[in-house]
Amino acid sequence: MIDKLKELANNSYSPYSHFRVATILIMKDGVEIPGVNVENAAYGSSICSERSAILAAISNGYKKGDFKEINIMVSSGKIGMPCFVC
Repeated sequence: MIDKLKELANNSYSPYSHFRVATILIMKDGVEIPGVNVENAAYGSSICSERSAILAAISNGYKKGDFKEINIMVSSGKIGMPCFVC
């Protein structure tokens, strides 16, 4: 999972903070759904990687009870915490 998250973090669009974050949701049916953070010049309009993945899951028909686990990695070499907005 770590290698997948490292590779996925390269898809992050973070030109302002340079703080790349990757998330992989594991659904109960085994499907892995990726997400990355996407920044905007209007910082409040940015989206975290967790929400990116959760929105992708919902867009693909998954519901609340379908989630099994969430894996998150930051690429800065620092310890990161989910923003908990979602």
